[in-house]
Amino acid sequence: MAVTGARPVGRRSVAALFRVRDGEQRLVGWAALLFAVTQAGHGLGANTADTLFFLRFGVEFLPVMILVSGPVVMLATLVHSAGLGRVGVSRWLVVVLWALAGWVVLERIGVAVGLPGIYAVVWLGGQVAILVSFTVMWNAAAEVCTTRQAKRLFPLFASAGIGGGIVGNALTGPLAALLGTENLLLVHAALLAGGAVVMDRLVRCFVTPASDNDATGSGLADLRAGLAVTLRTPLLRLAAGVAVAFSVLFFLVVFPFAEVVTASFDSEAEVAGYLGLFSAIATALTFVVSLFGANRLFARIGVVATLLVVPIVYAAGFGLWIVAFGLVTATLVRGAQWVALNGLGATAWSSLFNVLPTRRRGQVLASIAGVPTQLGTTIAGVLLIVGSRLPPEQQAVIGLGVALVAVVLVARMRRAYAGALVDAVRQGLVEVFSAPTPGIQKPTLDADAHAALLRALEDPDPRSRAVAASMLGRLEPSSSADGVARALRDGDARVRVAALDGLADDPASIEMAQSMLGDESSEIRRRAIAVLERHAGDLGPLADRALTDPDPTVRAGAASLVDAAVAGPVIAAMLRSDDPRRIAAALPVAARCRIPVRGADPESFADHPDRRVRLAAAQASAGRADRVDTLRRLLDDPSVRVRTAAADALAAHAEAVPTLLEVLDTGSVRACDAALRALVGAGIELDGLRSWVATEIDRAAFLRRHAITLQAAASGSTHGYLARLLRARQERLQRWALLALDSPAIRGAMPVVRRGIWSSDPETRAQALEALDSLTDRSLARSLIPLLEDDVRVDHHDIRSTLRELSEDLDAWIRALALRSLAEDLTADLEQLQRAAGTDPCDLVRSAVARWRPTQMDEIRILDIVDRVVALQQVPMFAEIDAEDLERVASVTTERRYEPDEPIFRYGTVGDEMLVVITGEVDVHRSDGAVIRSYGAGQHVGELALLSGRPRAADVIAGPDGVHGLLLGAVELEAILEERPEVAIAMLATLAERLATM
Repeated sequence: MAVTGARPVGRRSVAALFRVRDGEQRLVGWAALLFAVTQAGHGLGANTADTLFFLRFGVEFLPVMILVSGPVVMLATLVHSAGLGRVGVSRWLVVVLWALAGWVVLERIGVAVGLPGIYAVVWLGGQVAILVSFTVMWNAAAEVCTTRQAKRLFPLFASAGIGGGIVGNALTGPLAALLGTENLLLVHAALLAGGAVVMDRLVRCFVTPASDNDATGSGLADLRAGLAVTLRTPLLRLAAGVAVAFSVLFFLVVFPFAEVVTASFDSEAEVAGYLGLFSAIATALTFVVSLFGANRLFARIGVVATLLVVPIVYAAGFGLWIVAFGLVTATLVRGAQWVALNGLGATAWSSLFNVLPTRRRGQVLASIAGVPTQLGTTIAGVLLIVGSRLPPEQQAVIGLGVALVAVVLVARMRRAYAGALVDAVRQGLVEVFSAPTPGIQKPTLDADAHAALLRALEDPDPRSRAVAASMLGRLEPSSSADGVARALRDGDARVRVAALDGLADDPASIEMAQSMLGDESSEIRRRAIAVLERHAGDLGPLADRALTDPDPTVRAGAASLVDAAVAGPVIAAMLRSDDPRRIAAALPVAARCRIPVRGADPESFADHPDRRVRLAAAQASAGRADRVDTLRRLLDDPSVRVRTAAADALAAHAEAVPTLLEVLDTGSVRACDAALRALVGAGIELDGLRSWVATEIDRAAFLRRHAITLQAAASGSTHGYLARLLRARQERLQRWALLALDSPAIRGAMPVVRRGIWSSDPETRAQALEALDSLTDRSLARSLIPLLEDDVRVDHHDIRSTLRELSEDLDAWIRALALRSLAEDLTADLEQLQRAAGTDPCDLVRSAVARWRPTQMDEIRILDIVDRVVALQQVPMFAEIDAEDLERVASVTTERRYEPDEPIFRYGTVGDEMLVVITGEVDVHRSDGAVIRSYGAGQHVGELALLSGRPRAADVIAGPDGVHGLLLGAVELEAILEERPEVAIAMLATLAERLATM
């Protein structure tokens, strides 16, 4: 079967080569053009400014100009940063480029009129234009890309910029000879203006109003905030130090290179031509390194390790100059610096700052570029002036020392970068996820506050009295005893419960708890027993009453507080009872207190039909090394609460680890889920799970490929359900992998990372994925992250081939649905063949397939379990349930058929069932016979009376074609709602929608 809508192979291959995804092409195109145009201006403008200054003003003045450029560029950068906050990103970035273009035009006018010192102004203006426009284009890139996009696309943007730089540098010499060196200033201005036009288009299309930091207030305040972030963040403090060192190193290489080039040629055209040719070749090499090396280095060694290449190149270059210095070695070192700094360092440097919130990136980048970087420029100027009398070899020794300092600083950034990622994720998720609320600490109150609480106990509103009672219970008993005693006598049970809860952590509360064992409320008695159990108190004068209490929890709790000889008969009687509540209450007490009761072994209750008893058996097996096999069985229990309890109990057994690992390889889906949680809870390191995680990630990719094929060609309910099942299985495997990638070293971060990955906010997801990539096993993370980013490229397969492959899958439900889907397809084909044969003029052809007859759903008299599950999954309240759990639901339904106009539910009758419609339609009638609304296949009716326990509020009558459906009883629905909250949420949504349309 052909699949339409796929992109052409050529475009897909190009996109795959450059790691551009669907929907990113326009963004990448405009951003790449911005970088290309801007850096073409950088290359041509730098060569022009250097040539004019070196030959018309004097290269010997360069150290002084470097010294002066530090504060000048710092001021310009601070103005830029302040403008980001005052004007807003989208407008300011465009304004800056237009302003720089206008300034360069003014420089050309100054040259024409012979303005004194104009060539020094041109050189300083060139430094400002290059650095500020460089910052501007990376500001724009950071605004339009998420953290994860930045890692993929920033090297591509840098490569586009390098390509533009090649063109600008290569044209410097020919254009200087053709137009004159001073007229290249106008060409530079035109390129800056072109960049402004492209920037305007980029921000209009891809910077949303919500993310644009427009008109945020004081620019200086935002600038101070950016500097404050830099100073308090370990990574950024190190980055500031690295910026100083890199700035010093840059000019320690540039000045000797400028001197030797100027001394080696006689004319402006020759100097401009050499500088242009050198820059073009260096930029071309940089392009290759950036395009094909940066991404690979990022993936293999990380961003910080890639940045470390830069100071190493500096150190090697200065080492070479110590041995020999001349035009050739100066060119080689300057070229190596150029390639390392622009091909690797610039991209790695910009990527570091994507751990910051979007609104802070521009300010921090500008503050570091404006202050530490320019401080380094000033230091470089001082060193060059002081060292101008030293021979080149000794100057190289100074440079080598600075390079080694930079190596140390960058190496220290690696740990700081990992920590910053965790902090970024946590900060980024603060607005999305609710932080846990800490409990009320024991307060210290003055007399007035204490008196206010006592007065509140007389408040007519029981909620106010409950708050006061809870607070008084947390005070010292000597100051609160009278008030708590009054609260415990309050006529409202909520107030008494609040008082007991306040006493829960106070060992001095035993006597008060004893007095509440005679309370009329079973909830109060249970709370009182819990207080006594917590503090190992005795039952006091109400012991006999507590041991015969009608509430099983109170009775079992009382037994835990008396001698085994007294408790034994009580527990034994409860365990022999037919009441599951009594057995569930007694089992943990018998196990915890080692009460010698025959038949009290949790193992004998592990197969009890009531899930409450099985839950108690799992809890009672905790801490028992001889109950590992029992707990292993309970990992596959139908109840999620029982499975969770069994997993928690197993997590306490070190000897259970081999059993749990075996379950991961051989157990069912639900057993694997529980076993994995037990292993992670036990703190098992990744080494024990590495092979399993890799297998599950491969399995997730396999399921995703087939889900995409089914979604693209789904032609029936079973096809759609199978596709959703594959997606659900894939997402579960991804969650398992994320859970298994946890480790004690990063345990505080991984829960936040996992929540961030499933966030609907793209930036939060991007930061979480970046943290996952940096904090966990890199090989496993690289396999998992494309699935989480939905970036697995799929070649669509024929639907029949996909279904045949899935029909041999290890997963029973996948096999079943694949075979059913194939059967549906073949049935459809058979119908088409019968139509073709039935219209053939030849009797022989008409009889060829006449005896084969397809079976329709409405002709099936008895539904099997697959039929029921496929029908139930179309109902919204059951759509998100796993197939295995939906099978449990289907097994407790009753299939019914109703004739046309046959009553299904009658007005005023007790509602103890709801109906899921498979085929046909039902009508809901008012008492006067008017139809309120109708429900068809995939909908349910009758649940409101079932949930409320009230009589039916209307008649439900089968439609004119009759109804085929599944009845679900109240007991079964209650169990489903308790086990699966998502069912309750979906049902509430359906009820709300119905009420809204009534």
